Amino acid sequence: MRLLHTADVHLGARFGVLGEEKGRAQRLQLQRTFESIGELAVDERVDALIVAGDLFDNNTPSAGSIELVRRVLARVAGEGIHAFIIPGTHDCYDSSSVWRTIDLSGVSGATVLTDETGSVRVPEVDLTVYGLVCASKKAPAGALASLKRSADDGIHVGIVHGSLAIPDILEDDSLVFTEEEAAATGMDYLALGHWHSFRQERFGEVIACYPGSPEFVSIDQRGAGQVALVTIDREGAVSVEPRQVGVRRLEELEVAVDTISSPAQVAEVIRAKTDPNLVLEVTLTGLCAFDFGIDLEELAAELQSDFFHLRLRDKSHPRLDDVAISELPETTVAGKFARIMRKRIEEAEKAAQSADDNARDEKAVYEEALKLGVALLEGTPVLG
Repeated sequence: MRLLHTADVHLGARFGVLGEEKGRAQRLQLQRTFESIGELAVDERVDALIVAGDLFDNNTPSAGSIELVRRVLARVAGEGIHAFIIPGTHDCYDSSSVWRTIDLSGVSGATVLTDETGSVRVPEVDLTVYGLVCASKKAPAGALASLKRSADDGIHVGIVHGSLAIPDILEDDSLVFTEEEAAATGMDYLALGHWHSFRQERFGEVIACYPGSPEFVSIDQRGAGQVALVTIDREGAVSVEPRQVGVRRLEELEVAVDTISSPAQVAEVIRAKTDPNLVLEVTLTGLCAFDFGIDLEELAAELQSDFFHLRLRDKSHPRLDDVAISELPETTVAGKFARIMRKRIEEAEKAAQSADDNARDEKAVYEEALKLGVALLEGTPVLG
């Protein structure tokens, strides 16, 4: 038994942060990637394609997006591949849901699971599929308890669009479940959606996976671009293989300015990563010369065309050496502040020599305060 599992495609997403031109380009890329997922299902000769929610970004998708979904599902159905889809949170199964109106009657083997569907059995491959779907965006606590394996034989797959509860971090979301609740489903495989990064889990004997979004949906989300190719043998042993389908990539680049003498050199380091499909977030770090000046807006304008999208952040701080401190007049606020902080640094340094961990931490804090404080008092920008 082989399954191709995707989720969180978000067809029709606006991508306002990218601007009109790049936003439109990414919307089109979502469509092309969903088509490529259909082709991958055909090429891999899977038994079923699973979409675990948020195929659409909202409940009013364009006619073009709906026609694309029909076309892809018809393509896989034509190869004898079953398709199982559940609504998510963006295309939730409320009274205005697109899934109440979309017509897939002409696509043999495509099933949209709802709160009324129940389980669906595919006898030719001994597969039973269950979907947990609520008639609103918000699910009641413990909703996963209703998802239970109905028999011991055959292969049983559950589809859920929701979040694993993480104590003190994630406890209030549209649908939240615990590890214990997931294990109690008794499924051979839980096809999950809602998290946009690839993540495989094991809940007791139950194997589960978030495939993540096949293309990035938010430029703050890492780990997108994949689908899960799932193999389940007759004994219920499950293997999950991530497959790259996304074209756009998100990367972070940290540029330490300690050994860089000019903004032009910063531009050279960034330009070395040039890629028209790359969303790159650059952070400048470290200590720079006190008079080192860099205009982030100007630098971004210079380099933006080398990437699909570029973001720059400046977390570097000016270096303030002894000569600079001694040249600050004692009668100025900056001069008085610098001398007070230098005294505290010296005291912390003496305490640190006696293996006082707290003193070492204090010394680092005072050093940072000295650099930032004097720079700010002198009118030097220290953060982008």
